Amino acid sequence: MTQTNSLPTSPSKTEGKSAAEDSSKVVRIYIIRHGQTDFNQRGILQGHYNSQLNAQGHAESKALGAYFKQEGIRPDAVWSSDLDRCRETTANILDGAGSSSSSSTGNTDEGDAHPSVVFSRHLRERSLGELETMPIVAAKQRVAAAGKTMSDYGEPHSAVAERIHAIWPSFINNALDQGLGTIFFVTHGGYIKILAKYLINEWGATVAETIPLEQIRHPANTSFTVLEVPMDCDRANPGKRAVITDFCATPHLTEKHKVKQINFADGQ
Repeated sequence: MTQTNSLPTSPSKTEGKSAAEDSSKVVRIYIIRHGQTDFNQRGILQGHYNSQLNAQGHAESKALGAYFKQEGIRPDAVWSSDLDRCRETTANILDGAGSSSSSSTGNTDEGDAHPSVVFSRHLRERSLGELETMPIVAAKQRVAAAGKTMSDYGEPHSAVAERIHAIWPSFINNALDQGLGTIFFVTHGGYIKILAKYLINEWGATVAETIPLEQIRHPANTSFTVLEVPMDCDRANPGKRAVITDFCATPHLTEKHKVKQINFADGQ
């Protein structure tokens, strides 16, 4: 696997048939939060800090891969944040799903064709500046003492939105052009919240009525949000018919794997 900091472009579609191709003609995007890290467990802010998965994080991301395999969900393409906690999550998911990954250049392993993984800084969490690696309680105390808010530190939310604006139109158009049925998009909790706001408020996506209100919350580790975009959509306005069909889903997590999710503002 190699890293790219430029705007990602779609890798070639893999051979074989994905679950989405078999069931309906849509681009189905699984927006996945990375697995748990020690920082998550201890209530420490991460942002751009390059933390790794802990044992819990490895277990739950492998469980997600096994769930996808059981459900017959196989990606045609994979995008991931370039930070280690997302890289490791991606590798575990693909291993569990029975799909090894190749480099982002489009070269595949021998044997069955596997999806390429594009790693990008565009999918990184919001930087928290000097608050990174601080316990959330201490960070809140510092922020309050300075008469500021958490949003005043590090990367502005608008900058994360600009990163989304830079990648999303090309990401969707490439997927539609190549007929990619299923895509994994592995990123961070704060990023997913900002992305969801963009998809609903700016891009025009709707939320399925079947999603319970209590499910609209900070994404749990390895939870996935599903966005469906019809392949015959209006290419000038693809979001108009896009639907978020699931949000923060964790059907792969048993009580053994579940942990209490700390509802941080972002930076996860």
